[in-house]
Amino acid sequence: MILEQLEITTTTKKLEQLFFDSKSKVDIYKLVTEDLLIREKEELKISKDSTEIDTKYSVLRIITKYNLFTSFLAESETIDNFFLHSNEAKIRLLTSGCIFGNLNELKIDTLDNKNLISNDFVMLAPEDYDREFAFIQNNIDNLYWWRGCEMKIPNEAKITLGFNKLFFSIFIKAKETNDEIFIEESSWDITYLHNNENFVRGKNTIPSFGNITSNNAEARQKKVIINKEDIANNNSNKTDYLSVDIDILKALKDCDIVIQMPYQNPRVDALMKVKFENEKASEIILTCP
Repeated sequence: MILEQLEITTTTKKLEQLFFDSKSKVDIYKLVTEDLLIREKEELKISKDSTEIDTKYSVLRIITKYNLFTSFLAESETIDNFFLHSNEAKIRLLTSGCIFGNLNELKIDTLDNKNLISNDFVMLAPEDYDREFAFIQNNIDNLYWWRGCEMKIPNEAKITLGFNKLFFSIFIKAKETNDEIFIEESSWDITYLHNNENFVRGKNTIPSFGNITSNNAEARQKKVIINKEDIANNNSNKTDYLSVDIDILKALKDCDIVIQMPYQNPRVDALMKVKFENEKASEIILTCP
């Protein structure tokens, strides 16, 4: 295990140097993530609650990497097209990351066919980096490397993109029955709709697993709102970083999963400028993803 970690570290350092030399840019990803790791270690030295710190920095790492990723999408049309191209590409980019490139721009020698995504892209997962290092070296100017957003998403999930969404939503349905649950987060709460209490269980939410705002007995549907402030109060935990655990009482292989993620690509943003009469310069200049 220690040897494997050393090999991964060595390969990562080699890749960092390769991509830095090729693209001639500061590695913002590394700077940001290393800063978060340093801050987490410092807080762990003085905190009595390691779970709270772990939750806080898990949230910070995922959201920071995802926001950085949206900027990465704007870097080139190839990157954006790759993300939109396939479900496998989306999962890799949001989880453990990958190296990828447009097939038409690459020199292909002995690359394994499993790394080809249709006739458009080549994708290398982290476990391929060391084995395919020569291929990466030979194609470095036409390859892109994203190291992931640290999310965990099963390969069986289907990912869709919401152009007007700020938070994720998850739909899970049992394959053999009509049991299902829809989960959606907002700024102040998490709402879920389910039709069978034997299909889902909450671990650390408020009593009764939230406030039942509607109960359709005929359809056996319950709409539940979990207020984030109530979760904190219930756990005597006044932190801004909360964890909500939900158990699905069926195996992953027995469920269909659809996850909708916010898609915020700067390439489709507009720069808004507002000028006022008799003023030489614009008084308002802004854009929002």
